[in-house]
Amino acid sequence: MAWVVHYWDEINKRNITSREINTREDAMDEACSLMQRHTVSHVAGPNGERIDIVDIRDWCSAQIVLFIPW
Repeated sequence: MAWVVHYWDEINKRNITSREINTREDAMDEACSLMQRHTVSHVAGPNGERIDIVDIRDWCSAQIVLFIPW
C-alpha cells in the first residue's frame, strides 16, 4: 500500500484523498503543499500507519528553508 493525504476541500465541501504516493517523505511534502490551500486531516500509510496534523505541522516547520536571492 502507498501513502495518501486526507484533506478537506472547502470549495466543493467534501473530503478528498490524494493520489497514491510512494514514500512517507513525499506524502509529507504533499501534505505541506496542500496545507497552503486546504485543511489537511492526516496522512495514511501502509499497515494502518497514521500521521496526524500536529505531527505534520511539526514536520513541515522543520522543512522550511530560507531562500536568500543573490
